[in-house]
Amino acid sequence: MRSPTPQAVTGARSMMAEATQQTSMPKGPESSRRRRLAHRTFWTFLDKGVSSIGNAGLSILVARAVTEDAFGAFSVAMLVFTFSIGVNRAANAEPHVVLYSGRPREVADRGVGASTGASLLLGCLAGLVSLIAAAVLDGPTAQALVILGVGLPLITVQDAWRYAFFAAGRPQAAAINDIVWTGGQAVVLISLILLGHGSLVNLMLGWAVTGAIAAVVGSWQAGLRPQPRRWREWLRESSQLSSRLVSEYVLNMGFVNLAYFVVAAILGLVAMGSLRGAQVLLGPMQTVIFSMSALILPLLSERVNTGRPIGKLAALISAGSASVTIAWVTVLYALPPSIGEQLLGATWHGAHSVVIPAGISLICVAGVFGASIGLRALRRPGVLVRAMMIQAPSILVFGVLGAFWGGVMWAAIGFAVGQALGLVVVWLGFWRVSRQRPPEVVPAA
Repeated sequence: MRSPTPQAVTGARSMMAEATQQTSMPKGPESSRRRRLAHRTFWTFLDKGVSSIGNAGLSILVARAVTEDAFGAFSVAMLVFTFSIGVNRAANAEPHVVLYSGRPREVADRGVGASTGASLLLGCLAGLVSLIAAAVLDGPTAQALVILGVGLPLITVQDAWRYAFFAAGRPQAAAINDIVWTGGQAVVLISLILLGHGSLVNLMLGWAVTGAIAAVVGSWQAGLRPQPRRWREWLRESSQLSSRLVSEYVLNMGFVNLAYFVVAAILGLVAMGSLRGAQVLLGPMQTVIFSMSALILPLLSERVNTGRPIGKLAALISAGSASVTIAWVTVLYALPPSIGEQLLGATWHGAHSVVIPAGISLICVAGVFGASIGLRALRRPGVLVRAMMIQAPSILVFGVLGAFWGGVMWAAIGFAVGQALGLVVVWLGFWRVSRQRPPEVVPAA
């Protein structure tokens, strides 16, 4: 019997080592992947919790400190703020996450400079529009819009930094930045109220200044500065995604905001304050739903990229979100008036009167959440655009008709009808394209 040659022994040992390595590899990478997911989940939800507390706390402090008319003016400014931030997310922040998540540091840093620079320019444009609107208005609404217009550029950049941190796999940096803003905002606003200076102007100034400070801190955290001169380069790179995402958002929120403004014109600022108050009560759940996209979008995108279906997972996400939202609305409706008045002051009664139809609207948003994120992961934002062309005008038409028909309650019911119609249309579109191969979106080198 021939003894094995040295080459054979070496080859056998190599094969055994390779087999051992292949057998043991899944445990290491799988364990590491789970730790990274747990880390990202913890910091993502902490960031969203802090953001939700900051937004709700701002509205509650303002509602308790000012008159119903002043709170209505504050609500108008917050609608403009929310719309501006949403447009920037669709145009710059979300495309940055899609194009630069997981890319090498030097490549990602270049993308951050361009996208945050574009965010700064968009914030300046939105601020200018707010100042122009203030010039043709008067009273507390004009005052609120002036402060918003001055603060929007840096506040928009602050939000862009948060998305850049998520794309870089640094959710803890986003959470810390939001803690800086929320903590500073709480100290400044509560101090103003305790010192007897809790006017609408002073409170909004405190909010804007602390947001600007958080934007500067974000730049320090990233070790980078926005590069607005590179906006053309960013536009060329991101336009394939951003154009459709902006169209979808503008159609949806543009018509929603227009509906609120028309309802305010028909019914007055007190009605506007009631609708805003209901949004404040629902705000924590709404923030959680939308904020989960930072965690769910990469998860669904990974499944799409590896050829796995996402239909059942998208449905499960929507079902879970809707169930939790139903529970939240039920708790709010059953809330004792004494607690509600502590939260919203004189605005509580109007907000509570519309919390059910406003809650149904949010349940519809939660119910469509999985399909909406799924269409982004499938790179089919065009389906969302077509769905919004039906949903958005419906919200406006039914909301305004409701205001004429029966006041603020029926306006809120009209909004809910429009949202329910959108839920059906988006899910039909999602199921139609979920089994198709998604188009390639390749970022520039």
